[in-house]
This record gives sequence, structure tokens and C-alpha cells, in this order.
Amino acid sequence: EPTPIAQQPTPTATPAPQPAGPQITVVPLWESRVSTSREWTEHTYEIVEKYGTSMLDGTADIKDFCPAYFTRTRDERVGFWVFLVSAVVKYESDFNPADRMRESGLGTDSVTGQPVYSEGLLSLSYQDAGVYPFCNEFNWKADSKLKVSDPRRTIFDPFKNLSCGIRILNSLVAKRDRISFSSG
Repeated sequence: EPTPIAQQPTPTATPAPQPAGPQITVVPLWESRVSTSREWTEHTYEIVEKYGTSMLDGTADIKDFCPAYFTRTRDERVGFWVFLVSAVVKYESDFNPADRMRESGLGTDSVTGQPVYSEGLLSLSYQDAGVYPFCNEFNWKADSKLKVSDPRRTIFDPFKNLSCGIRILNSLVAKRDRISFSSG
């Protein structure tokens, strides 16, 4: 009688590795202008994913900006907001992390005791932390020891500036249910 042949187990397919981090679906405006901006893109995707809940839900005027927004996947919606943030950065600072502009009509900054300056990629100020406690990464005490144009100032850090600004945008969207409004 012949000896039975042992069956070899059928190998299982190894799943393809999934990319770590967010699924990038849109290329922001800064990528064609700033050589190190790919990191800004990845960071912006992460912040929108993590803190952009109100933004991702859409707004009353979202169809003015993206008519098919509500038919898009979550990744595509995140991509929309990342692209919008990059457009705001273009307008606010022309992609210059160390951009600084005096806001002559805004009086004195409650944190610095000096005139209000809009600074960094999204034109934020140190006093934003008083209104938005999540913007507490700007360290005026340390920054005041540096020259006003020193790129090491925390308010000029593109990652801190983007994190704070995106979270402010999310707060405004939650409060006003709009992307555009006439003032404020």
C-alpha cells in the first residue's frame, strides 16, 4: 500500500503594507514654492484629521467652494481643507514662515505688551493663546530674547503656527458654520 503524501499547507498572501499617516489626496500650493514643505503637507493633513471635526462636517457655504463636497470621501474632504489652508497661507504670508506684519488697528498685544503683529504662515499673534488655549505653543518669554526676525521664534515655527491656525479655523467653522464671512 502506498504511503500517503503529506499535504503542504497553502501559503496565505501577505497583505500589502499600508502607508503610515494620512492618505494625501491633494497637493497644497506651497509644495511648488517651498522645498521643505512636504513636511508641512503631512503635518497639515494630520492636524485636519485630528482637530478638524467641524470643518470635515462641512459648512453652510461649502458648496460655494466645493460643489461636490458631500459626495467626497473623508480623505478627499481632508484634502479640500488642506488645500484651502495652503491658499490662506499664500494670502497671509506668501509661504514665508517668518512673515511679520504690524496690525495698526488692533492696539496692544495682551501677551507681549507691544503693538499686535500678525506672524508666521497663518498670521497669528501671541495673544491668540488667550482666546484659543490650544495655541499655547508660542513662547513669548523665550521669543522675546530673540531678534524679531529670528526664525527660531516659536510663533515662526511652521508646525506650531499651522496647528494653532487650523484649530482656530475649526473653532470658527463650528461657531459660524461658514468658510467666508464679512468681518472678523
